[in-house]
Amino acid sequence: MLGYDGTVQDLWNETPAALRSVRCAFCHSMLFRGAVEKIEIKCSKCGTVQVVQRNGESLIKERDLSRNGLRRISGMQNRMVTDSMGRLVTIPSQPQRVIILNSSNLGLFIETGGEPVGRGTCEILPAALRDKIQDIPTVGLPCKPDLDRILAIKPDLVIGMAFPAHQSLAAVLERKGIPTMLQTFARYADVLEALHFYGELNGKSNVAAQKIAAIEQHRQALIEQTSGQPSPRVLIVWAIADGLYAALSTSFIGDMVKRLGGVNVADLLIPMDEKIAYAPLDYKGILAVQPDVVLVIDHRFDEKANQGIQLLHDSLWQGLHAVQQNYVYSLPFSLFAVNPGAQVEEAMNILADFLYKR
Repeated sequence: MLGYDGTVQDLWNETPAALRSVRCAFCHSMLFRGAVEKIEIKCSKCGTVQVVQRNGESLIKERDLSRNGLRRISGMQNRMVTDSMGRLVTIPSQPQRVIILNSSNLGLFIETGGEPVGRGTCEILPAALRDKIQDIPTVGLPCKPDLDRILAIKPDLVIGMAFPAHQSLAAVLERKGIPTMLQTFARYADVLEALHFYGELNGKSNVAAQKIAAIEQHRQALIEQTSGQPSPRVLIVWAIADGLYAALSTSFIGDMVKRLGGVNVADLLIPMDEKIAYAPLDYKGILAVQPDVVLVIDHRFDEKANQGIQLLHDSLWQGLHAVQQNYVYSLPFSLFAVNPGAQVEEAMNILADFLYKR
């Protein structure tokens, strides 16, 4: 192993001092962290033997060739990937007929030069994306995709989300020989990683790299603009049908707040667990830590919808300085209900404005 240097930094890693993650080129599982001059290594998950070199080139060893027989990855017709469900899926290296079932993946795929042949129906889309997809055939709502319409398009890859409806669909499609990936973005870094991955699928890695660089430069610029201000203490209220919850830094919105310099007060009150992104509100604890800003995302669709901010003005909340000074803001549902996808720069602008408006 060689010592770490700047040439092996991942662009979107939170800590520049961290060693680079080197992943299997066939299934994307972790191989090791660090830098090497040249190494032959076997993936513990898929069993692929490959040679990783310092210049970034990887060669996969053919199982049916002699010991020294290697094949360049760029020549592969198929590759194996691990999706957000931990499933190992064999997909085309550069698929030609892709269906995207949800808007986040759709926007990111198109941002990297992809041209899907089918898409899920979604009304909550930015105007720029609506113009690009209006002629793409639809295959039903993301929560209820139409199997017959998907099969009629004859895709060579379907991309959806890691939730029950798409898991059930994936099982059916794969029995019919159609590979299906389930991609869900839990962190800011997941969006950048998806751009990188879709750039490879679309044969336009340079386009993806430019987009990733632009997003990171934008985030750094926002941080520099507020460098002279103290870090705001932030409470993120997640309103759903059964009550109000606090979003932790392990949620997508919590991660974005952290990356813009905010301090999530819920993290101070609730033991951090990578598997928990939201927790019931601790009213007494929140009064004790006194957030500077309260952000609200309302997921309710009944008569209580859009009442999240009004609830914070009930007597229970009057002890919060943020409520008294009216530093309570509703976040746009289209950007923050799940994740902003390709509109991550717009989402960061809104957050930075709310966090540092005081």
